[in-house]
Amino acid sequence: MAESVTIQNLQKIFPGNVRAVDGVSLEIRAGELFFLLGPSGCGKTTLLRAIAGFVTPDQGTICIGEREITRLPAHKRDTGMVFQSYALWPHLTIRQNVAFGLEMRRLNKTEIAKAVDAALERVQMQEKADTKPNELSGGQQQRIALARALVIEPKCLLLDEPLSNLDAKLRLDMRQEIRRICKSAGITAIYVTHDQKEALSIADRMAILAHGRVQQVGTPREIYRHPTSPFVAGFIGESNFIGGIVKNRQKNHLRIETPIGILEAATDQSYTVGDNVTLSIRPEAVHKADAEASAAPNRLPATCRQVVYLGESAQYLMEIGGTYWKRHDWNPDDMDRVGEEEFITIAPRDIIVLQDPA
Repeated sequence: MAESVTIQNLQKIFPGNVRAVDGVSLEIRAGELFFLLGPSGCGKTTLLRAIAGFVTPDQGTICIGEREITRLPAHKRDTGMVFQSYALWPHLTIRQNVAFGLEMRRLNKTEIAKAVDAALERVQMQEKADTKPNELSGGQQQRIALARALVIEPKCLLLDEPLSNLDAKLRLDMRQEIRRICKSAGITAIYVTHDQKEALSIADRMAILAHGRVQQVGTPREIYRHPTSPFVAGFIGESNFIGGIVKNRQKNHLRIETPIGILEAATDQSYTVGDNVTLSIRPEAVHKADAEASAAPNRLPATCRQVVYLGESAQYLMEIGGTYWKRHDWNPDDMDRVGEEEFITIAPRDIIVLQDPA
């Protein structure tokens, strides 16, 4: 049965006063696929290793369900770990690799065989039970690593960048497979990655970390559409940023003076006239304006300075009033040309208004 994971005021300081985890508190719900996401050095792996029992925190608590595990040995925590490197024993068959944890628990052979078969069936690898790891592809090895972690029926599954060693196409295929496996097992899973697309595509919720601290927690859509800071907006996907001052507010509609002119934004946040703000505008929210749409809001003259064709999309670097913005066009047909002058437009609902970090 899945259990929640509660982390309260966790701190880990390494020599040199490096605050790898700095007062982190999180509530991870039972059965949730929860991501820890952030740039290198943000503390996500240290936090995961503290949950696993490989790192002892300096203060704070970790609970799985009602049981505090903060200082329990790793093997007594009822957690399963999936490593970046798979960590399969090359001299053992797949069946023997998956059975190892159960043998350490001294289950009888009949129970072990039944549990191993069920675990291999869950990851759809029954036919490879008697092969060795070096006979498998990277994706197949990752499935076996999952089966080995799940076979012991842990209260919580921990995944440390499990797809980082796979090629791009296989990573895409394995994302949904990992979600399917975790959900079919009905398990609480905590997943560390620096890959934003990976997190956005399969997480139930995620925590964005920087400098050992939690910056924001929410669903993928909440964090992408409603980031609470320029850091989060810039880390989750791409964004164009520009500063401004609120000049007028009517209900949830703002008029904001910026270096490129007045921009209109729709927001529920409680900004008032005179506030300094930072605007975040996603490249896919910047559209080429129709020549006739002269009354469209946020219509600005722009010059195309660079084009990158990616097949399903084209990425443009646009010069707008001396600033440079990215614009994405999906399924491009008649592509912009370098040096071409045009107008762009942004819907007010697609302008994210953030507190000025300065």
